[in-house]
Amino acid sequence: MDVERALSGRAGLAGVHTLVHGEGRSAVTAAVDGMLRPGLRLTSLRLRRAHFKPGQKLALYYDAAVDPDRFRTPLAVTWWAGRSDVDPRLASLEQRILASGVRTPFTNLWRTERDDTLLITVAPLDPVFPSLLPLVDARPGEAPALSPGGVEAGGSGTVAFVRYRPGQRHVLAYRRGRRVAFAKLYRPGESQPVASAVSSFADATRAADSGVVQAISLESVLDADDALLYAGLPGVPLSRHLRAGRPVTDEVLLYVGRWLRAVHSNHDVSAFPHRVLADESRRALRACAAMRGLSARHADRAAALIAVTAERLDRLGAERAALVHGDMKAEHVLCAAHRISVLDTDGCAAADPALDLGKLLADLRWWAWLYARPDRGIAAEAALLDAYMPSAARLSRARLWAALFLVKMAGRRVSVARRDWRQRTAAVLDLSARALEADRGR
Repeated sequence: MDVERALSGRAGLAGVHTLVHGEGRSAVTAAVDGMLRPGLRLTSLRLRRAHFKPGQKLALYYDAAVDPDRFRTPLAVTWWAGRSDVDPRLASLEQRILASGVRTPFTNLWRTERDDTLLITVAPLDPVFPSLLPLVDARPGEAPALSPGGVEAGGSGTVAFVRYRPGQRHVLAYRRGRRVAFAKLYRPGESQPVASAVSSFADATRAADSGVVQAISLESVLDADDALLYAGLPGVPLSRHLRAGRPVTDEVLLYVGRWLRAVHSNHDVSAFPHRVLADESRRALRACAAMRGLSARHADRAAALIAVTAERLDRLGAERAALVHGDMKAEHVLCAAHRISVLDTDGCAAADPALDLGKLLADLRWWAWLYARPDRGIAAEAALLDAYMPSAARLSRARLWAALFLVKMAGRRVSVARRDWRQRTAAVLDLSARALEADRGR
């Protein structure tokens, strides 16, 4: 197994899959099994996410299932191109965590293998987020209390990771009886600007609330922990309805479309960061970095689609900046019996309103493609546009934004761990190309 060659991209997709599915998988399994307490056995490693940076690293995120105590723990595996610089804080933080009494089936929370080209870290280990340990430091059968003032120690409940991304971000879920709350952690000093934007967005969108759709509000800001606490809300993500092909999506999108149009009528955006086309184009190109290491043909096509889309959007020009959600997609629309909640407003900004509309259009096309439901996708898009009623100019720009975001989805959402990565990536790029062709034909 030539790790350096696999990470350089010279071995193509097969090289990456050697690390994900072949000898690399065997090496990771053996290492994780050796980190467990005596008497425990690793029963499965479920891959949740794969992120490939050609020439640098392959990051894999797993859920480890352990018997006989049926414990599940998230862990991060990083294959480095060359020896990694192991964070010197890992050893002392590991000792603190194990001494704290945090429940874990592991005797070691980090390990390097193969001359430090392989690094494994186990939750809640992360020296970049010093507040992570206090927020998960709960004895068996206990969890931090969910109070209006924040998180308090003691009491019966559970705490679990929704997302464990060492060095990047974390999301925790607290449960006490029927009550649920979520804590989103940020790097030291980064939570306050986000809290300010999220609160401002909730305040600014209250006027758009028709009694059905409402943006989520902060429960509290945990300044000392650089975390934002949100109350759990009832409902099912719109993406699940789309996956099942349920007609209820049309009704939901009618409400969402009206709400989104009302939000976009707000031009008092001095309190929000600005998002512009040049930055979005660069982000889309970065999202396709794995293509450059695995398929020059795919990478060149993605770059060409981004360039053409950006050129057309630039030629059309943007509208006056309006308030936007910034990440409108079906997973962020929570549907309950008499309420629709819009989640994850962290990306709220001042931008061309066509950005929001285009992102949601791209997402609807993604789900229709993913579950082979083109008829439902067409109906869902029609419901959204009937409610939103965009001008011809805004709709034209929204379709171009959709083309841009579909390229980004090809890079972000199609996992390099999939054996059919080439075919799926090409199919999503086709969606973007068709959006451009349709726009040209109008």
